[in-house]
Amino acid sequence: MNATSKLRTIASDKLDGVVYATSYLSDSRTTICVYGDPPGLRSLACKLLQLADLNQSELDGRSCSNSEGVHVHLDQSMGIHLSSCQMIIGRSDAKGTGDDRWITGACDPAIDP
Repeated sequence: MNATSKLRTIASDKLDGVVYATSYLSDSRTTICVYGDPPGLRSLACKLLQLADLNQSELDGRSCSNSEGVHVHLDQSMGIHLSSCQMIIGRSDAKGTGDDRWITGACDPAIDP
């Protein structure tokens, strides 16, 4: 299976079990909480490992353009709890360059989630 097909599988496979994510502001700091039952947490961990192991350089330009990191949106349609916020999980290293977009400032979460 090529890298683009692997990414499609990662992005389309629903989570097993239940996962719930929320965030709150406390003392001017945002805290992100991720909870789940054992199958849900294992399934989320599996998705994270699959993204970590994916060879971004083999992805086509539609799936991940150069200078971007691959990411997947997880919402209620993917098995996230109905009262959970959407989660985006992804790689910080940019395809093509390997630069860490968060350290270099190339990715501003306020405008480029």
